[in-house]
Amino acid sequence: MLNIDKLIEAIELQKLAEFDMCVWRIDHSCGTSACIGGTAEILMSQSMVTLHRQEDDAFEWIIEGIAAEDIISADHEKMEEMKDNLFYAQDETGFDKDLEDITAEDAVKTLKHLRDTGEVLWRRD
Repeated sequence: MLNIDKLIEAIELQKLAEFDMCVWRIDHSCGTSACIGGTAEILMSQSMVTLHRQEDDAFEWIIEGIAAEDIISADHEKMEEMKDNLFYAQDETGFDKDLEDITAEDAVKTLKHLRDTGEVLWRRD
């Protein structure tokens, strides 16, 4: 199973954390809240050592194994732009939701699109 598929499943089921795009990861006494990157970090921590640059490591972990991984990784500027688009919903498509309004369903759609096409696209008709 690809890392991105593990992430999609974790967000869909919210089995590791309650989805909240406004926070990277917060551990509360009653549970954990996390965004896409924070949920990836939780999954990564189950199989990897401590993260030193969480956003970079999380993004690289997410795209590992997808068809466009080599293309994305070869262009550092494109990779940075895609990481910002994924973690902060910053794209040029007119996506009109604030981070607090992004749902788990929105995130799952975007991750599936990334897996299938190699691009981050928050808005789809």
